[in-house]
Amino acid sequence: MAAGGEAAAELREEATCAICLDLFRSPVMLDCGHNFCRACIGLCWARAAEAPSCPQCRRALPGRSLRPNRQLGNIAAGLRRLGRPAAPRQEQNQSELESLRRERGKLEEQQEKERWVCQGYLDKVKAERQKIASEFKQLQQYLEEQECLLMARLGELERQIETRVKENADQLSKRIFHLDGLIREKEESQLSGCEFPQDTGNILSRCEKGKFQEKEWVSHDLEKAPGVCSEKPPELEETARKLQDASTSALGEEVEESQGLYTKGELCWGASLH
Repeated sequence: MAAGGEAAAELREEATCAICLDLFRSPVMLDCGHNFCRACIGLCWARAAEAPSCPQCRRALPGRSLRPNRQLGNIAAGLRRLGRPAAPRQEQNQSELESLRRERGKLEEQQEKERWVCQGYLDKVKAERQKIASEFKQLQQYLEEQECLLMARLGELERQIETRVKENADQLSKRIFHLDGLIREKEESQLSGCEFPQDTGNILSRCEKGKFQEKEWVSHDLEKAPGVCSEKPPELEETARKLQDASTSALGEEVEESQGLYTKGELCWGASLH
């Protein structure tokens, strides 16, 4: 039975046109001895840009001689009536083709799966980027508000110091003017031999005391100015520290997940190829 099937397959192969790969229809023989369907060889020569030749052996056929092969046509017609069993070679080719298509489908499925996984991580990175940008924008706004507040405090302190210094300078100028008058009177009394007023000592004592108090006040207020800059609000430092820790932690997690995905993708791809 097997030998009969192989013989039928060989006979069918001999009765098959090399151009259309089907059983001969109105076969004709060329001068080289090869047979083709009349319509197939005519269409082949019509499309050829060069001189006509045999599509199978490439022998030039300038005469275009076509001899009908009725015996081969009868064999092809008989085989057509018996049906069209697939030749073993065609069955093997079909099986290999289906296997290749299945393998290609698996690779496409794996590719699509990895694409969705990568897209998921890209979406996470995008969301984290937006979150960090929003947090830094809020922090920037908070820092600007704190800057305005601290600058306002410094401006107020500066105005207070300038006012107190001006008041103190005015008082000192008045006392200096008064002392200048006392000095002139003292000098004139020495030259004329007159006595100097007895309350001069009390006046000098008050001037010395006022001078000491003004010096102490100026030193005390000037020491307050650096404190405004060095003493930052505790909530400002706490917010900056938390934001830095959260951003560093989130960035580290995203890097680890991305590296894990890359390694996993390489393993899956290598396994699918093997």
